[in-house]
Formats: sequence, C-alpha cells, structure tokens
Amino acid sequence: MENQPKSKLTKQIILFVLIFAAAFFGTRFVMKKFVKPIYTHPAAVESAE
Repeated sequence: MENQPKSKLTKQIILFVLIFAAAFFGTRFVMKKFVKPIYTHPAAVESAE
C-alpha cells in the first residue's frame, strides 16, 4: 500500500468529492425543507430576529 501513493491519493480525492457532494446536496435539502417555509412566513422571520 505504501509503495502506491498514487492510488492512495486517488482514494482521498474520491472520498473528498463524495463528502463535498453529500454536504452540497444535504445543505440544499435542508434549505428547501427549513429555509423556504421561513421565507413564506414573514412572522416566523420577525420572531427569529
């Protein structure tokens, strides 16, 4: 394994891309679920501030 740094680097890049994609789509999902209802209800925004 240690004499194959290229494959190790490739695995790290793939892992990083997967984590980035999961975080990106996760935040978009949360935005649609929780942020949109707040914007559609002005009273909720006022109480939050």
